[in-house]
Amino acid sequence: MNLSTKYLGLELKNPIVVGASPLSFSLESAQRLEEAGAAAIVMHSLFEEQFDEKLASPEDKIPYHFSPEQYVQHIRLLKKELKIPVIASLNSVREGAWVRYARYMQDAGADAIEINLYFLPRTDNDSSSVVEQRAFQIVRLVRQFVTIPVAVKLSPQVTSLLQFAHRLEEAGASGLVIFNRFIQPDIDIVNFRTISRLDLSDSRELLLRLHWLAALNSRTHLSLAASGGIHDSDDAIKTLVAGADAAQVVSAVLLKGPDQIKNMLEGIGRWMEKNGFADLSEAKAKVNVLRQNAEKAAGRENYIRIVHNWGRDRS
Repeated sequence: MNLSTKYLGLELKNPIVVGASPLSFSLESAQRLEEAGAAAIVMHSLFEEQFDEKLASPEDKIPYHFSPEQYVQHIRLLKKELKIPVIASLNSVREGAWVRYARYMQDAGADAIEINLYFLPRTDNDSSSVVEQRAFQIVRLVRQFVTIPVAVKLSPQVTSLLQFAHRLEEAGASGLVIFNRFIQPDIDIVNFRTISRLDLSDSRELLLRLHWLAALNSRTHLSLAASGGIHDSDDAIKTLVAGADAAQVVSAVLLKGPDQIKNMLEGIGRWMEKNGFADLSEAKAKVNVLRQNAEKAAGRENYIRIVHNWGRDRS
């Protein structure tokens, strides 16, 4: 049974990719992921604020795990010891830094770069067009100086995602990762303080990704990956059916260990065998109608019908 797929122009043995996370901190961890069946690894992000104190707030001391030099060395180590592709992840602030560190990553042997666009409007005068234009400019600049594929990890908070995707493609992006997960602080009403933490995802978060994967799949030539809410083989299958070339997993592995990757792959294989698919590309080609129906199901007419019939459906 052939589970191979192509993501960002890279030939992968299967669609399960480990997303950016602490799972790439050590060689031993990366090797366990490869042994469990991961088709590629996205390294944890290199944040510019971690090694340039001028960019951090005076009251904040931002910890770092790797300096830029150590990050580059780690790429070289993983590339030397692993057989699967290694994708670097960059989250910068200044245009010059985006270019400089992207080139360092390419020179170190990274198979691709994932640009993590984690930024919010800076002032009240930053319109949506200003924020989006900044994203296009970053992609254009990086593409001018690197030749390896560039994926853009997006926020779901884009007003017109389809047009935004087209503009990113025009700027030179090779693929999109749907979606980034922002920190969402809670409020402690007893001690009058904010609570900042990163909660792991669950499968409910996948629904938003499925909608936009289905919408983007037929409207762009970009390679697509889902990130967030993929915890078992059913989640991974839905992601592929919706149009993704790769399914990025993090929380599932943090919760259940690397063997969860093996479980996912076995589940995908059983699903393909049950439905008579010998090749993953064949399976994806035969579910185009389902993908189109999924997009239609998210439309206004179906929304009105479901809301109108909610009480009746439960009686």
